[in-house]
Amino acid sequence: MRSIYGLKSIAIAASVLMLWGCAKEEPKEGKPTNAQASVKQGKQDDLLKDTQKVGTPEYGYVYVPKDWAHFKDVDGNNSLQMSKGDGSQILSLNIVKGPETASLQDYANSLAKGMEGKGITDIKGAKTKIKQYDALQLYGTYKNGANYLIVWVFKPEDGKAHYIALEGPKDQIMQQVRLIEEGGWFSS
Repeated sequence: MRSIYGLKSIAIAASVLMLWGCAKEEPKEGKPTNAQASVKQGKQDDLLKDTQKVGTPEYGYVYVPKDWAHFKDVDGNNSLQMSKGDGSQILSLNIVKGPETASLQDYANSLAKGMEGKGITDIKGAKTKIKQYDALQLYGTYKNGANYLIVWVFKPEDGKAHYIALEGPKDQIMQQVRLIEEGGWFSS
């Protein structure tokens, strides 16, 4: 009998320690110091160096490299599009049309079907942020295997489902991914 009580005591003690460990509050972060704010601002300045803010009042605004220019896709869609000079990378801004009651997931599902229809393979999804906005991200590979398509869909304060699409070789578009997610989207 003694060994059973001993095991029960050990089990109870372990449970209490586990609960105590879970209940311990993590130290809360205070307001950033001037030095921390300065470092953060410095990183933001470095990110936005040699960029331009592009967009429209309807679709919103993002940052792209200064050497990018307006581009019009041959399929005639109404997106605002920007492209690297050699055409290897393209950014598109638009609004997803659909019922006002549709969720971001509904819009993402619709966009994924559209990607499949354009021959995009290995489509995956992720939850991410575009600066302060929660977003769903879809990404996949063109049939040639060399180019990627990344699409973000999100709902800012205007309540509309906005999307940003970026396409190009993976090794080249990663800086633009960072510009979008860290540089942000703006309504004006």
